[in-house]
Amino acid sequence: MRFVFALLCLASSAMAQTNLSGFVNGTVRPTKAQSPVTFGSVIIQSGTLIVDPGVEMIAATANSYISTNTGSFSSLLIQGTELEPVVIRPAGSFAWRGIYNVSRSTRARIEINNAMVLGLGATSRAINLPSTNFLLSNSVFQGSRTTSTGTATLGIYATGSSG
Repeated sequence: MRFVFALLCLASSAMAQTNLSGFVNGTVRPTKAQSPVTFGSVIIQSGTLIVDPGVEMIAATANSYISTNTGSFSSLLIQGTELEPVVIRPAGSFAWRGIYNVSRSTRARIEINNAMVLGLGATSRAINLPSTNFLLSNSVFQGSRTTSTGTATLGIYATGSSG
């Protein structure tokens, strides 16, 4: 009987996993019920990615990242709470590329509240927010001091931004 219960728990856990990659146009909102969310390259083009409290996001590879791409038309809103933080981490012991803004002509909106963003450092700027309207609150950002090729990481980089 215990074996059947364990098997059912594993099956329901596997069914709850969600995959997220590619372009985000419109609003995409991973929920705790869809967690864990495995992601690759997520490009918020003309939309909003809202991550609900309690969601665990798992970077699939060292090349995984989350980026805003079309300035003021792009928003990343990570909305953890003190009791249910959002956790973003790599699937293994590797460092992943991080969170960044691509567009420099108009300001994307990035808010990270009550989150643990772990395993950063595959590129020299783990959180790269140039020309961004951002808010970082009650969150932990953890990464390596150097990339796998030995380049020093800058951690959070936010030149020309307002936060």
